[in-house]
Amino acid sequence: MLLLAYLAALSLQATTPDVATPDGASPPQEAVFQPSQWIAPAPAPSFHRSDEQLADASQVDLQIPEIVYTDEIDGVLWARTRDYKVRVTGDEFTYFPFLGSDAKQHWPVSWRLSSVRIGGEEVALTDGRALHSHEKFVQDLGDVDVVYDLFTDHVAQTVVVDLAGRSGAAVVEFELTTELATKLAGNALNFDGERGGVRVSRPFAVESSGRQRPIFVELEGSTLRMEVDAEIVSRSGSTLVIDPFISTFSVDTVISPQYEPDVSYCYATDTFTYVYTDGFTNGDLDIYVTRVDSSGGFVGGIYVDLTTEYWSKPKVASAQFHSQQLVVARRWISGPGQTFEVMGRVLTTASTSQTVGPPIVIGDATNWNNSDPDVGGSQRNAADAQFIVCWTREFNSGSLQARHRLVSSTGTLGPLQATFPSTNQQPGVKVSHSTGDPTAVNRWNVAVEEHGTTAPYSRAVVGLQFAPNGVRIAGALYRDSVAPLYNGQPTKSHMDVSDGIVKFGNSEPTYMIAWERRGLIGVFIRYDTLIDRRLLVRWSQGTQRHRRRDRQAQVSTTAERFIVTGSPWTRLVAQDRWAHVSVFDLTDRDKIVPSEAMVEYDRCNALFNDPDGFPFPLAVASRFSGGFQTSRYAHLGWSKYCPGVTTERDVSGALFTANSPPAIGITLPCFNSNNASRRAAMAVLWGNRTTTSYKTLAVSFLPPGGLALAFAGPSPAGATTNAYGVFLWPLCMDVSQSTGIPFVADSTGSATVNFDPTSLPYGLGGSSAMAGQTWGFQVVYPDTTTPGTPMRQSNVVYLDF
Repeated sequence: MLLLAYLAALSLQATTPDVATPDGASPPQEAVFQPSQWIAPAPAPSFHRSDEQLADASQVDLQIPEIVYTDEIDGVLWARTRDYKVRVTGDEFTYFPFLGSDAKQHWPVSWRLSSVRIGGEEVALTDGRALHSHEKFVQDLGDVDVVYDLFTDHVAQTVVVDLAGRSGAAVVEFELTTELATKLAGNALNFDGERGGVRVSRPFAVESSGRQRPIFVELEGSTLRMEVDAEIVSRSGSTLVIDPFISTFSVDTVISPQYEPDVSYCYATDTFTYVYTDGFTNGDLDIYVTRVDSSGGFVGGIYVDLTTEYWSKPKVASAQFHSQQLVVARRWISGPGQTFEVMGRVLTTASTSQTVGPPIVIGDATNWNNSDPDVGGSQRNAADAQFIVCWTREFNSGSLQARHRLVSSTGTLGPLQATFPSTNQQPGVKVSHSTGDPTAVNRWNVAVEEHGTTAPYSRAVVGLQFAPNGVRIAGALYRDSVAPLYNGQPTKSHMDVSDGIVKFGNSEPTYMIAWERRGLIGVFIRYDTLIDRRLLVRWSQGTQRHRRRDRQAQVSTTAERFIVTGSPWTRLVAQDRWAHVSVFDLTDRDKIVPSEAMVEYDRCNALFNDPDGFPFPLAVASRFSGGFQTSRYAHLGWSKYCPGVTTERDVSGALFTANSPPAIGITLPCFNSNNASRRAAMAVLWGNRTTTSYKTLAVSFLPPGGLALAFAGPSPAGATTNAYGVFLWPLCMDVSQSTGIPFVADSTGSATVNFDPTSLPYGLGGSSAMAGQTWGFQVVYPDTTTPGTPMRQSNVVYLDF
């Protein structure tokens, strides 16, 4: 197996830089990176809330408010509420009732004004034009206006006819188009289907006095005719007004679900932007944006797409020096190919308002398919904001290749580029949230997943870096290879990549790629060199072995550390899934260590899955990634559906702060039979590596209120390596000569224990740590939740003094 993995790695390195590109994508330009070209000072955060003003773990309300949302695309007016959508052109009004998000199609009803006669004389109808002001849509047809006032649960249609020089009875005719069964009941009109339909109330004419008078209505084929007596017309003053109401009725519908969340931070307004999918029918998914302030308070919302098209898999990124963000998604193109194209819209925000620009086709679907777009923002101070958009393109030959291009906030597209030209399959590509600290990082990190096309079908993830002008940084390339695929199929592994951070005077930033490799693996890279590699969730959750299947890592950063989220499930409870977050520090010895135990935010027995059967990722974005360099706060977003608990699929959000002290201890799980049945305690070590200052052992997941002992020893015992030679799996440390420090956990099962390096509890009279020594720290405790079970152990934390 090791030989095959090694040969697979060699085969992946044999790439072809000058690979032919059927879509005309050019290979990326390369240049030596010169940070001084892009350095720009960050503006002072005069109105931003400090971390101390924000409440940790506060929940964020992401429910879509019950209001009318409107948009205009290429001269066509659109609107949406929770009950319906409407589409208005110059001469046609189409009403789409919401009949359940599991409906297999739309059931629209269209109205087109075909004739107006006064006293037997035809009123000329001009070529219509559609106008709107907030929730009022108007079709201007010359001497006749058809006005639609939009409310959250119905539409008020008003026909207004200029009566100047006209008298006599009025006849107004509409041509109707629908697949619903049409029936006139009295003077009301019903459009019925199995799932519900549309109701049109009895129309009436409005006299100049304000009095409402019923009028005659008949339906002949597809023609709806309304007749107004000459007497009523004579009392109508200068205009004739006819008003019916249009509304939706439904039968046992499924409530509109929200899922696929992503989040970004806007420095210019100190707000977070959540973007997610909002279902209308099976074939009509919309994209919605909710903006909240840093403390989670609602600011505003807007639809990025509310048409009848199918938009999905949204992502969002911000530009620090502009009140602008780019939302990207894939849009389904119906027809013979049934492919997806990559779309984008620029979101412009103010303190309490937001607008979206016109749709931008970023990745067309001419003779290929596109999937899984991702977007990175910029902290570059330039005239307009620049974003980088990456995605996977599938050609007719079955080849999967990574593509990217720059997109400005004005909608200008940069050239299409092959991200990493190769003859291998590239089923996934991700980009960091931003270009990072403009004074020390100034680059996008991009991760490309590659699969070999012939046996043994090797896998690898490739790390690249791009300057803010889109030029690839020469030499900044790292490849992490793994064992061959079992079936040779190029399936995605749900990876993500972080911004870069600079610590301890390093000249190059360190960034992280998280991807699935028999668990969630964190690969930490500096330029072209591997710094560390960690099995992420297990290293931050305690010592429970083979009890969780880790999925869907998402990553963000503060100035000092990495924030990692996930959506694993456990084998202890059938399909038990939850949303969690872990924090990792980079030490001065280039080791990655957890700085606090994993924090669980939500749990249920069925987090809503994506089409591949995996839980949707727990989105995360820090204020640092949006340009607030000193903040340690982040926002989280996830989607869930818990049968028996919730009735719909909703998006939830929360605040999180990575504010623990610097971590220094290398954590190694302790696997033994005593810890096999449940999660064990988790210990991390805070402080520094000197032999004089106190070290703090922070412990979580203990029995609440339970007694425990903290031990120290000269070194952890029994370290071994796995088949890949990269992960340490030690036995528990030897505590036979350690006297231990007794302590009691608080009501949450947490505690901190201080160790004095000059008097560690080991041997008679204690021991002093010496420079160059390695000491281990561990906690032993009885499991008070299960009486009669053996003593349990936490993980081991070791420190090189």
